[in-house]
Amino acid sequence: MGYAACTTERWTTGDQQRRVREARSLYSALRDSAESPRPGSPPAPEPAAEPVTPEPPAANPSTPDSPHLDDLAELAGLDDDDFIHELGSRIVRLAAHSAALEYRLLVLIAEFDRREAWAAEGYRDCADWLEMYTGMSRITARERVRMARKLAELPQISESMARGELSFSKVRALVRVATPENEAELLPMAAESTARRLEKEVAHYRELAEWGDLDAGRRRHAKRSLRVGTLPCGMVEVRGTLP
Repeated sequence: MGYAACTTERWTTGDQQRRVREARSLYSALRDSAESPRPGSPPAPEPAAEPVTPEPPAANPSTPDSPHLDDLAELAGLDDDDFIHELGSRIVRLAAHSAALEYRLLVLIAEFDRREAWAAEGYRDCADWLEMYTGMSRITARERVRMARKLAELPQISESMARGELSFSKVRALVRVATPENEAELLPMAAESTARRLEKEVAHYRELAEWGDLDAGRRRHAKRSLRVGTLPCGMVEVRGTLP
């Protein structure tokens, strides 16, 4: 058998186009048959809609509850003088917001303590509960409770702190000597002093008040003491407490 007998059938261009059309028609018919439901078969379930997750509300930079986190980015385009001025202004505003938020916290602590809500969980006092659930140290928790109780009796100081006019440090100093009768005269002193200076003025104020208090004078008299001892090196040590 020669070479010519082994060759395959040759197609003309027309034959190729016709067979391609027939293949496409057959493929379409098979696809339509597969997609169409058979008689008596249940309808195909519709695809489940993807859950839509609502976007969180945008934070409002003007409220204390949602501080703006891009302050430095906003100030980046300012020149040095304007940058420093605006930076200082924002620090002062946020410090006032912080004082107002601290006041809200103290109000809640006062009510929590008044109701003795901490006792239901077996804690000894409110400071114990705060230490457990807020991460405060024992000293800080006791200080917050003390301030919360005092502020409940001092409406004018409370109002100033709620407006952000008095810092936490200043209020902490004031409540050591403030009463409903003298808080009005203490407020101007607090407004004109730094927190460190106010601490000294409050200590002096308390000292003067004790000098005019007969019971306080008796307590000071009872605290008098004198101790004499010999040190290991042979020297004599004298310690005394006098009013």
